[in-house]
Amino acid sequence: MLGSLLGILPGGGALLAAFASYSMEKKIAGPKANPPFGQGNIRGVAGPESANNSGAQTSFIPMLTLGIPRMR
Repeated sequence: MLGSLLGILPGGGALLAAFASYSMEKKIAGPKANPPFGQGNIRGVAGPESANNSGAQTSFIPMLTLGIPRMR
Protein backbone atom coordinates (compact mmCIF):
# COMPACT_ATOMS: atom_id res chain seq x y z
CA MET A 1 0.00 0.00 0.00
CA LEU A 2 2.80 2.40 0.90
CA GLY A 3 4.68 1.59 -2.29
CA SER A 4 1.63 2.25 -4.43
CA LEU A 5 0.93 5.59 -2.80
CA LEU A 6 4.52 6.80 -3.08
CA GLY A 7 4.92 5.38 -6.58
CA ILE A 8 2.21 7.70 -7.89
CA LEU A 9 4.29 10.77 -7.00
CA PRO A 10 6.19 12.09 -10.02
CA GLY A 11 9.94 11.62 -9.82
CA GLY A 12 10.07 9.54 -6.64
CA GLY A 13 8.99 6.16 -7.89
CA ALA A 14 10.20 2.89 -6.46
CA LEU A 15 13.32 4.21 -4.75
CA LEU A 16 11.41 6.46 -2.37
CA ALA A 17 8.90 3.68 -1.66
CA ALA A 18 11.61 1.18 -0.73
CA PHE A 19 13.36 3.53 1.72
CA ALA A 20 10.08 4.60 3.33
CA SER A 21 8.97 0.98 3.69
CA TYR A 22 12.23 -0.04 5.35
CA SER A 23 12.02 2.75 7.89
CA MET A 24 8.36 1.94 8.59
CA GLU A 25 9.13 -1.76 9.11
CA LYS A 26 12.01 -0.89 11.42
CA LYS A 27 9.79 1.38 13.54
CA ILE A 28 7.00 -1.21 13.71
CA ALA A 29 9.40 -3.98 14.79
CA GLY A 30 10.87 -1.82 17.54
CA PRO A 31 14.15 -2.30 19.38
CA LYS A 32 13.30 -5.85 20.47
CA ALA A 33 13.13 -7.34 16.97
CA ASN A 34 14.54 -10.86 16.86
CA PRO A 35 16.86 -11.02 14.91
CA PRO A 36 17.63 -7.29 14.80
CA PHE A 37 17.43 -5.30 11.60
CA GLY A 38 20.72 -5.45 9.73
CA GLN A 39 21.44 -8.92 11.10
CA GLY A 40 19.04 -11.12 9.16
CA ASN A 41 15.50 -9.97 9.90
CA ILE A 42 13.42 -10.99 6.87
CA ARG A 43 11.08 -8.02 7.31
CA GLY A 44 13.97 -5.74 6.41
CA VAL A 45 14.06 -7.33 2.95
CA ALA A 46 10.47 -8.38 2.23
CA GLY A 47 8.80 -5.05 3.03
CA PRO A 48 11.06 -2.80 0.93
CA GLU A 49 11.08 -5.28 -1.96
CA SER A 50 7.30 -5.42 -2.15
CA ALA A 51 7.13 -1.62 -1.92
CA ASN A 52 9.75 -1.40 -4.66
CA ASN A 53 7.71 -3.64 -6.96
CA SER A 54 4.43 -1.82 -6.38
CA GLY A 55 6.11 1.57 -6.67
CA ALA A 56 7.70 0.62 -9.98
CA GLN A 57 4.35 -0.35 -11.43
CA THR A 58 2.46 2.72 -10.24
CA SER A 59 5.22 5.07 -11.37
CA PHE A 60 3.82 4.66 -14.89
CA ILE A 61 0.70 6.64 -13.88
CA PRO A 62 2.36 10.10 -13.88
CA MET A 63 4.30 9.22 -16.99
CA LEU A 64 1.18 8.30 -18.94
CA THR A 65 -1.15 10.99 -17.59
CA LEU A 66 1.19 13.98 -17.23
CA GLY A 67 3.96 13.09 -19.64
CA ILE A 68 6.55 13.23 -16.84
CA PRO A 69 9.24 10.58 -17.30
CA ARG A 70 10.07 8.44 -14.30
CA MET A 71 13.50 8.76 -12.71
CA ARG A 72 15.90 5.83 -12.76
